[in-house]
Amino acid sequence: MRHSYLLVCFPLLWSCAPGSSLEPFKPKGNKSNASAQPLGSDAIPVPSDQGDIRTPPPDDPLEEEKSVEPAIIGGAYLYCDAEDGKAGSNPQTRVNVGCRMGNTADDQWQAADKNMFVMNNLDDMMAPITVNVLPQGSAYHMSFPMDRSLQNFMELHVDVVLPQGRLVMSTTVNPGALKAIEQRLGKGLALYASTGSAGDWPGVDRKTWNLWMPVEIPKYITNFTPGASNSGPGPGGPQEGKASGQMEIVFDETVCTYEIRSDGTKGEDSKGGSRPEDYVFKSCSRNWQPSQWVRVKTLTLRTPEGERKGTKAAGVILRTEP
Repeated sequence: MRHSYLLVCFPLLWSCAPGSSLEPFKPKGNKSNASAQPLGSDAIPVPSDQGDIRTPPPDDPLEEEKSVEPAIIGGAYLYCDAEDGKAGSNPQTRVNVGCRMGNTADDQWQAADKNMFVMNNLDDMMAPITVNVLPQGSAYHMSFPMDRSLQNFMELHVDVVLPQGRLVMSTTVNPGALKAIEQRLGKGLALYASTGSAGDWPGVDRKTWNLWMPVEIPKYITNFTPGASNSGPGPGGPQEGKASGQMEIVFDETVCTYEIRSDGTKGEDSKGGSRPEDYVFKSCSRNWQPSQWVRVKTLTLRTPEGERKGTKAAGVILRTEP
């Protein structure tokens, strides 16, 4: 991979230059003076005896690769929802799972060469489940049955060849909820994560692709937790101005944290959309900010370990087209 990358970047040195953080998805064209630039080790700044400062690395170590590798095909993405029903029966009832590949026309999906299988991510074993392709025009492209006990521990993997090229992706299967389904059928890449009533579900929505996906860092995450819109700190609760809950979005290895502001303020970066009870952007482990565009191959919405107590549900819709 590294050797092939170097071969691409050799004639396109300017297009692979680090530090292009504003438009990392648009490879820059050749410049007329590109051949006059230093190549090889001469292109690496080295401090001299006069104490010159070494040029710092780009904010994203993979920025150079992202500048030449194509982005995801048409912003396509995958999501699954499990039917929400009563649990606790013995034996546990099986639930129906509906999945859809977003931003892909029905006729393209029906005609595409595709391979699908289900993985149990508790032990990384392939599950003996048959995935059915539904008729054209269905709200969901695919469906399969699943044991309720494995809910939130299953992943659907799809390898599909579209007219634009080949796309390999996976997604977790999440408990069904009306809010989640409404959200996923809308425009943009929707993530929805929830825990069980005792925090016994991990509260994770994870998606992967074989190509870079351009996404915009959101300003806030919607809080769907029952009663959240009417719940205040209460006796013995968090004091005014303190966070009363958190969610995280993981862009590959970069973790961005969102928190509930119990004082009802929306925060400087969340004007025009969030409610006082929503999770508002706090910070990222990398120097990233809301409304900034980044490119990733793995995207996860999750409830932090320390927050998995009681029922929690949250969702966000990310823009995938700059």
